[in-house]
Amino acid sequence: MGERFSDADFEKLSNAFDGTVYNECINFTIEDWAEAVLRRFYWSGQIQWLKEETVHPKVKDRIRNNLAAFFENPLVARKGKTDFDFCRVLDDMRLDDLFRLYHLFDTSPRGRVERARNDENLKIIYEAMDISVDIDADSYKQELKRTIYSLHQDEDECLDPDFTDPYAVFIQVNLSASDELLKAEFENWLTDKRKERAAKDIDPPMTRHFTIADVMRWTNLRVLGYMDLMLLAEYLEITGLTNNVTGRLLFPEPAEAVVNLAGRVSDSIKPEVKKLQGGEMLPALIAAAAAKMPLRETRR
Repeated sequence: MGERFSDADFEKLSNAFDGTVYNECINFTIEDWAEAVLRRFYWSGQIQWLKEETVHPKVKDRIRNNLAAFFENPLVARKGKTDFDFCRVLDDMRLDDLFRLYHLFDTSPRGRVERARNDENLKIIYEAMDISVDIDADSYKQELKRTIYSLHQDEDECLDPDFTDPYAVFIQVNLSASDELLKAEFENWLTDKRKERAAKDIDPPMTRHFTIADVMRWTNLRVLGYMDLMLLAEYLEITGLTNNVTGRLLFPEPAEAVVNLAGRVSDSIKPEVKKLQGGEMLPALIAAAAAKMPLRETRR
């Protein structure tokens, strides 16, 4: 059980966190929002690395320096914007994309085995690969690509792309067919696939575009600020934040003191953050960023 939240904890957080900076999010594009949400997953992973005993002290020092810079300027985008091309709604599927899908970038023998043990799809792939423990990284990657490609060509194989990513499905297209036939076949295939997903209780696709109202809501609720405050508290090993304390830190302006901040956090901010970080909202946001879709005035 974590220690009780104290006045000293509040002072630490308030000195390191300024909720008012998130007013700038009103100027974010869809690409900015998608990148910002994904970046919070990255920093969360970095904080977890600090807890690992096997991570070298120099690596931990570098992580701490990077985190300090992030918390000081949380809205400064990294150099080189995130490339959302791999998330395009329709695009050529390359073997590198299949490689990415199965999260097998770890080329260490231990990493390969551990991942294979915990995922049925990965187990199928790993057992089908022709490798030795001391195989070099480049050869391993090539064999992995060959194996995944081979398994996807085998109709009798039980490898299911939906197992790992319910929002991505691979199809093979015969480009020698006419446009009219391809469009008709795709429409029939899509109808059947939607029914399959509904039967499996997979989240339905988002059918609306993102609007200016969405950005205003995310900005007014300071959803990125909430994500960062939770990251900062975890980094500083501070526990026991109540909704009221969270609200006071997110909205330090005097005018906000009369508002039911605890209710705003529990009833509005947390549900919105949950939607942004998971379910069908995040894949839709990334897809919109990949397509460079502009914000609409209204949902229709």
